[in-house]
Amino acid sequence: MKQNANKLLIIYEDDDKELASLAKSAEKAVRPLGSVVLRSASGMAIPELLAANSYAFCIADHQAACWTELLRVAKGLNLAGRKACLLGKTSSAGAAEFAAGFAATELVIQNGLPPEAKAITDWYKAL
Repeated sequence: MKQNANKLLIIYEDDDKELASLAKSAEKAVRPLGSVVLRSASGMAIPELLAANSYAFCIADHQAACWTELLRVAKGLNLAGRKACLLGKTSSAGAAEFAAGFAATELVIQNGLPPEAKAITDWYKAL
């Protein structure tokens, strides 16, 4: 099986067991395909964010404190040319607001993936 050169960082919302389970399933599915790191939003370190070149954000509440802090720090980063997908339980308006928080970073975010591990795997394969 061909390895994907993209380094994927899967970040899931703290204290949401359903999203943590989804993220762990996605990590397990992607691992044979390439490099993947799994972190909770509050457990993610900026060097990990910079080391990756693709991201999967698993979100329930786009205004949760863990995301607010990530968005605050991300404003000073250059993520141009990198891609992300956004999935979870947040509304489409919430997803758009979350994505808009990354505008200054030039990160390209695909919204609207179904909340399932296969969606992340298929998205990763297409990179």
